[in-house]
Amino acid sequence: EEAADQVAAPNCTFIVEAGRGYYFTDEGEGETVAEVAENSIGQRDRYRAVHGFSPLKSNYDTTMVVCGPGIAEDKQIKGARLIDEAPTFAKILGLNKFPHNIDGKVIEEIFKKNK
Repeated sequence: EEAADQVAAPNCTFIVEAGRGYYFTDEGEGETVAEVAENSIGQRDRYRAVHGFSPLKSNYDTTMVVCGPGIAEDKQIKGARLIDEAPTFAKILGLNKFPHNIDGKVIEEIFKKNK
């Protein structure tokens, strides 16, 4: 019930959260718990801003990479919000509306400007 009140689906059994400096991988070998080593960032399954922290905490960042027709090249959006990803993906897919109101908005800056 506490998890559902926070951020999880109503039928969630529990939430596991990594401590700062740690994250989850799907590897079945090696240490069970290991601190993120700076020199491993960018290797397979070793990235910044991966799942594992509550979005309710401050300084929570994520990464979104988008490319294709209609997408502007070499754009970096500072301060985009995670909740803006769904409406942005919907626009890319040509979906015009959600079945109910949502909090996010389209990240318009990623799209090529019509000339």
